[in-house]
Amino acid sequence: MFEPAGEGRTRVTVLSVVTGREARDAILAGGMEHGVVEGHQKLDALLATS
Repeated sequence: MFEPAGEGRTRVTVLSVVTGREARDAILAGGMEHGVVEGHQKLDALLATS
């Protein structure tokens, strides 16, 4: 979800629904967290040039 955060900024909210703790832990262990951060950094860089 994208929503205004004031001062020309936008807040992005992402909700992931998993079936339980084991599924959550498996996703995090697989490096998803790092991939999401990297994707957001690339989006930041792209938006900074537009």
